[in-house]
Amino acid sequence: MANLLLADDDPALQTMYTTALQSFGHTVVVASNGEEALALVEQNPIDLILLDVNMPVMDGFGFLEAFDRKKHPNVKIIILTNSTDVSLINKAMQLGTTNYIDKASITPGTMNQIVASVLDSPAS
Repeated sequence: MANLLLADDDPALQTMYTTALQSFGHTVVVASNGEEALALVEQNPIDLILLDVNMPVMDGFGFLEAFDRKKHPNVKIIILTNSTDVSLINKAMQLGTTNYIDKASITPGTMNQIVASVLDSPAS
């Protein structure tokens, strides 16, 4: 399957998402903020990043602005958010995300479907 980086500061969500994604055969590394995520993407082969928008130290937007797309052109990014603010989602899409997941309503099966769909899509 795929190598995933989960960047979310909520330990309960880290455990839930990691368990769900691993049950579908993915390898998952976890970061608690954007700075940790930037370091992990340099240290690990990553196919897709699940990126929380609101995190301490460096939030998801800070990560997106710092992430070197030229160095990692095939890495796809899905944002995780509780917000339904269309302008926030559009901003994330303009910064290179492929899709978003509404954390309030996601189920493991739906998360896997979104992840699989993004992984199967052509590189941006």
